[in-house]
Amino acid sequence: MRIISYLLASSILVFGTSATAQTERENSNKTEERKGKTTSEKVDKRVALLTEKLDLTIDQQSKTKEITRTLIDALQEVKSDSAKSEEEKKNDIKLLRKAYQNELNSILSEEQQSKMSDLTKKKTTEERSAEKTAKMAEKLSLTPEQIKQVDDLNLKVANKIQAIKQNKTSAPEKKREFIQGNMNDYKTIMKTILTAEQWTKYENWMDKKETKRTNK
Repeated sequence: MRIISYLLASSILVFGTSATAQTERENSNKTEERKGKTTSEKVDKRVALLTEKLDLTIDQQSKTKEITRTLIDALQEVKSDSAKSEEEKKNDIKLLRKAYQNELNSILSEEQQSKMSDLTKKKTTEERSAEKTAKMAEKLSLTPEQIKQVDDLNLKVANKIQAIKQNKTSAPEKKREFIQGNMNDYKTIMKTILTAEQWTKYENWMDKKETKRTNK
């Protein structure tokens, strides 16, 4: 497959795997299974989503399943590579996803590629904040006054975090520290906006999202 050639050319995958790396992947796979989400389940979920959104043919589904499995296996190998720094892993993952998208585009029609582009198009900070506020309004039954306060807070914090991420002079560790500080401040202010009942609902909602994210 072209994606494999791309990865090899990018030096993301190596020729031959050491016993240590193999053991790391096996342990990682066992951990993944304990979390209840296997590679096959991830692949099937991804293919089902793309089939629904892009109306994939049977042949396209088969090819998509193959390249998606290749991506997930490659991502797992990068994440379990203890010899690489977090920044190196981040760059490798970015290349892997780009290679995956190129491979996927090669089996899609122009119309499907256009739909895919719409699905993956990055939203603006304002759009993401507005969507977040809308979800919170629905989940927590916010009042009109609360919606305004929450929307202002969401946008303010989102802009701050965006600025931190775009700061090329800060080290990754320092960026994570600043982002975490902003999130802590966000929670402190959010707690003053919500009622006690709403705050409990919010915390439960966030816990469920974190569990879902961890199990991906």
